[in-house]
Amino acid sequence: MKRFLPAFLFLVIATPAAGQSFLPAEELVQDALNSYPAMTASRDEIRAARSEAIGLQASPYEWTLSGGYTQRVIDNQFGFNEFDAQITKGIRRRGKSRLDGEIGALGVEAARLTSADTRHQIALELAALWIEWLSKEEVHAINRAQVEALEASLDIASKRLANDDASQLEHELAQSALFEAKSAAANSRGDAQIAKAMLETLFPDLPLPQHSPQLFAPDALEDPSIWIDKIISRSHETELAKTQANYASTRARRSRLDLKPDPEVGLRTFSESNGGEVGLGVVVSIPLSGPRRSASADRDAARASAAMAAFALKQRELRAAAQKDVTLAQSTRMTWQQAASARQSSEAAIARLRRGYELGDTDVSDLLNAERRHIETRKLEAVARARSAFANVRLRIDSHELWIGHGGEHANDAADTHTGP
Repeated sequence: MKRFLPAFLFLVIATPAAGQSFLPAEELVQDALNSYPAMTASRDEIRAARSEAIGLQASPYEWTLSGGYTQRVIDNQFGFNEFDAQITKGIRRRGKSRLDGEIGALGVEAARLTSADTRHQIALELAALWIEWLSKEEVHAINRAQVEALEASLDIASKRLANDDASQLEHELAQSALFEAKSAAANSRGDAQIAKAMLETLFPDLPLPQHSPQLFAPDALEDPSIWIDKIISRSHETELAKTQANYASTRARRSRLDLKPDPEVGLRTFSESNGGEVGLGVVVSIPLSGPRRSASADRDAARASAAMAAFALKQRELRAAAQKDVTLAQSTRMTWQQAASARQSSEAAIARLRRGYELGDTDVSDLLNAERRHIETRKLEAVARARSAFANVRLRIDSHELWIGHGGEHANDAADTHTGP
């Protein structure tokens, strides 16, 4: 069952920026991220990588015991019991064991970075769903306020009609506008319910407040270059691409060493002629390298080259994404500022028109047209504020200033300590 907490618990400021006081508390977010199924899968992948690393560090060869028994008969004489036995094991050539250990360690590091990046993406999804829910709730509140305003206008029109101070047409126009507003309110109520249901379904462990907090516009962005540097230097994606390139390069080096097959050595003992002849010796077998090994080495070399190219591309993509984050944070705030100015002017104008209609100085058609423009202006400001808020939150998540530790410690802690499903 979904738990409901007092709204003040959700007004915990996640960062010093006052514009983020609409976000859920840090500890609630961390619990929601830890319990997300994708994080459970990533923790399992880390454990699998650790097990694989242990297996790579150990020798891929095991002791092999073989033997045989024979009863030999010579010239119809009494049979001779004979047997032989040997025990052998493959031995990795010099350098292979060290590279196997490096491959295992890089595999674990890649799994850890993948888990950290998964946590990052989940945090972005949570932020998007949370802000969308708050935005839809605010739009619905705006529509409800418009319904109340038009109900007041209809009451005035009804009284005027009763006193023969207004025409039937004026009353019908006010009534039509009210029904239109009610329809919009019903539609926005559905949008808000859908947004809330999405949030509750995807993050059932995140308790929601009884009343949605109000979205605040973020403060002006500080030096953009600082944020770009933070995003680039703290990115898990580039670290993952670099680790994958190192992994592929190490695999290629390992494949080159495999061009020289590993020998198999062991001991052999035998007994013949009922023990009349016995022996103990050393056995060695060496596979003869063929085209398969060369093909494998060429394949892994090509993959290493491709991984390095992917790393270079990821660096470019990350810088572009960081610049985009900063630009969106700046541009959406400027857009909101203009929308806020428009709303302020619209508030003053609609207040005068409503007062004029009450006094009989304003025509109903002028009032209703102004009401439509006013509600669109209010919605425009609310949507612009939500976009600006998300752009700012996304910037802080991508720079690991919000919800994501600078060194990915949240992901590491979760992988090491969270063992439940």
